[in-house]
Amino acid sequence: MAELRVGQDDADLARMAADYFIEQGKDALAKRGRFNAALSGGRGPQGLFRALANRPGDLDWAKVWLYWVDERYVPFKDADSNFGTACRLWLDHLKNGPMLRPMYKEGMDPETASRDYAAHLRSELGPGTPVLDLCLLGMGPDGHTASLFPGQPSLSESSRLCVAVKQPATGQDRLTLTYPVLNASRRVAFIAQGTEKAGLISKVLANHNLTDVPAARVRPAEPPVWFVDAGAAGK
Repeated sequence: MAELRVGQDDADLARMAADYFIEQGKDALAKRGRFNAALSGGRGPQGLFRALANRPGDLDWAKVWLYWVDERYVPFKDADSNFGTACRLWLDHLKNGPMLRPMYKEGMDPETASRDYAAHLRSELGPGTPVLDLCLLGMGPDGHTASLFPGQPSLSESSRLCVAVKQPATGQDRLTLTYPVLNASRRVAFIAQGTEKAGLISKVLANHNLTDVPAARVRPAEPPVWFVDAGAAGK
């Protein structure tokens, strides 16, 4: 069963998530000598990024390799860029930071970029389905996670590691990892905030067989940990 951890405010939630990130990093370094973690964007991880920026001595960052769960197909300096946000709030503050590269190279079309990123994952993490030590996810009010949206063909992808998609409401191009990668992760952590998500979180935690809710279809071998604020935990 998934575990629920409730922060009393944004600062408390960020601290809890940062503690977990550091804990998983130390465990991976002790066991395998390297920590492979995938980041996501949106509101949820921003507090975590700020908290980690204030803990430069808590992990051997030179042995941390960061990847991306998904990315908006915008210039890196755009406020919507997950890569740009992580750099601005966190990674630019580390002197000997983690290994990291954007999910796509500027000028690439999305389809080519999705295949290039899959090749990048396999070259660094081995053939077959890559196994991440930690995958950080969020959940939207519609139940989407990563850039896997309700009712989209990407939900049925079983062989490709990364695909190009469009955000249904806006048509924005995005890249996203697929369920095979998410579910192969050793640990998965969701960060969710807001009362508008409380009902859906309650349903997801009670029943992980909700096939119409993308977040509920994330089913790694080790049940996910959910970091939520008081509003999101309201039900």
